[in-house]
Amino acid sequence: MIYSDRVTDRRIGNVWQLQLYPSGTHFARGGAISVFLHLVEGPNVNARTTYVLRDAFGDAFHRELSDDVDGYSTLKDAAGYHTFFKRTKILNEGNRVLLRGTLIIDVEVQITGISEKLLEEYEL
Repeated sequence: MIYSDRVTDRRIGNVWQLQLYPSGTHFARGGAISVFLHLVEGPNVNARTTYVLRDAFGDAFHRELSDDVDGYSTLKDAAGYHTFFKRTKILNEGNRVLLRGTLIIDVEVQITGISEKLLEEYEL
């Protein structure tokens, strides 16, 4: 697993981090890369996300939009995609998608609400 740098949303102070599994999680069985967004610090929120795989020119190459609103809490697992994009397609596209061996993935987060109730739901 690879972690991105942490990014702070200055509007409400949330700190986010992307988790990338280059060989996929056990659900993907090595056929796809897996990506998940984790709330590291800040208030619990409900949000919709859009994951965008960029090509070497910065253009959107692949996009996944969440149909549902996910609850994000520092006490629960990250939300995302076990099968975000097929590894073979990345390897076949070569220099078009990989920029010096690096994937560029943007995550757009649309906060739909701040929820203190989420904290209660995921307390141990």
